[in-house]
Amino acid sequence: MTLRSFLRRATPLALAAFVACHPPSDAERAGDRAYRAGQFPEALAQYDAALTRGSDGRLWAKEAAAAMHAGKPKQAVDGYLRLAGEDPSRADEAADGLETIARAADRAGDAVALQAAVDGLRAIAPDRSVGRYVLTLVRSHAMPDADLLPLLPDAMAAAPDEGTMDSLVQVYGDLLQRQGACDQAVLAYRAALRRGLQPPARAAAGHGLADCALRLGAAELADGNAGSAIGWYAEGVQYDSVSPTGRRALLGIGQAHLAQGDSVGAALAFQAALAHSQQDDSIRHAAAARLRALGQAPTAGDSARTGTP
Repeated sequence: MTLRSFLRRATPLALAAFVACHPPSDAERAGDRAYRAGQFPEALAQYDAALTRGSDGRLWAKEAAAAMHAGKPKQAVDGYLRLAGEDPSRADEAADGLETIARAADRAGDAVALQAAVDGLRAIAPDRSVGRYVLTLVRSHAMPDADLLPLLPDAMAAAPDEGTMDSLVQVYGDLLQRQGACDQAVLAYRAALRRGLQPPARAAAGHGLADCALRLGAAELADGNAGSAIGWYAEGVQYDSVSPTGRRALLGIGQAHLAQGDSVGAALAFQAALAHSQQDDSIRHAAAARLRALGQAPTAGDSARTGTP
């Protein structure tokens, strides 16, 4: 029950008891007068002055409403969160207020206020859909990766078309990769590549997958799992064999074959890394040196493409 409905229905005795337990201060009364007059900044200042450590939900609700009308969305979000915390029976009211802030921030393009409102809704009303707002935040590029990552599933659920979904799946992979979660990122990249992306997006997802495959292959090789390392490196090479990432993966395949005692497979991989080199760089030199160590003369024109037996 809201304060307004309580005041309408309460008996005189109950109303007197309520007021006796929660007497409004002079500042609160001044805030009420200013609010009724539409003087919202003044009302907010008075409610601020009335707030104390033990203030109940009633005053926090007034604080939040005044802040919202005064153009202070972050303060309004804080007020609604305190309302829900001080009086859990009014959590739905607080969530309604947060949704009002989110809608206004979405229309105004205020990513800071929108993120605050979305975070608040997720905290006190996790069952409410915030996908449309998260989609706006994703497109604004205004949120830190760590804050955006847990919101991406909601954004994907709200994607209005296939193109938007494609880009969000790829963004999800990129965020996971930057957070160091390549084992999860490769799943997102694989899903993106299965979706029939347009060439630029497909290339970007392929490069992301290759980067993660290189990291995961190196980790497996360091742990002594040469077979698993070859699998990761080969998946990366499948999507990217010409860039430095792809050529490093070919070197990795060669090293993994050497770890298995397979010098022929290693030589094929090193020659492929050399053949894919478009410039005289450290990767080209490393491939040539490893071929010489195997007793083979490097052949720059070798057209080998896979490096796998």
